[in-house]
Amino acid sequence: MLAVQARARGIPVAVLLAEFAETMRREELYRSEREAARVDAQRGDARAEDDEWGTALGDGID
Repeated sequence: MLAVQARARGIPVAVLLAEFAETMRREELYRSEREAARVDAQRGDARAEDDEWGTALGDGID
């Protein structure tokens, strides 16, 4: 199956595997970020810190 896909795309199987690995790495990064955001959203102290940063960023002081 991998060889067929690689041949159809005109690339070596090793390149196809490297692309798959990169895709999986990115998906894991996004999953990890979503999980961290979910955990932070459930924590009151993290929400309060986000609110403080939002206020600081919008106060017009650079």
